[in-house]
Amino acid sequence: AVPGHVTRLLALLTAALAAYAAILEWGPDPSSAYGLHFQVVAQKAIACVAVSMFLALSGAIRRGAANAAHSAAM
Repeated sequence: AVPGHVTRLLALLTAALAAYAAILEWGPDPSSAYGLHFQVVAQKAIACVAVSMFLALSGAIRRGAANAAHSAAM
């Protein structure tokens, strides 16, 4: 079973990636200075969100593995 907080993290990551895809598809035209700036900021934001989520997920996996090993040792 997957813990609830892992499911929430994956849902947030999915929503963030969908928002980024929507910005790329329907956002401002990157041929204008404003549009290019907007898309660059969106790119940096999604990179920060993705790295944060992957760090949180790796911590959750590490805690789950440690808990499983502890339970198996008992």
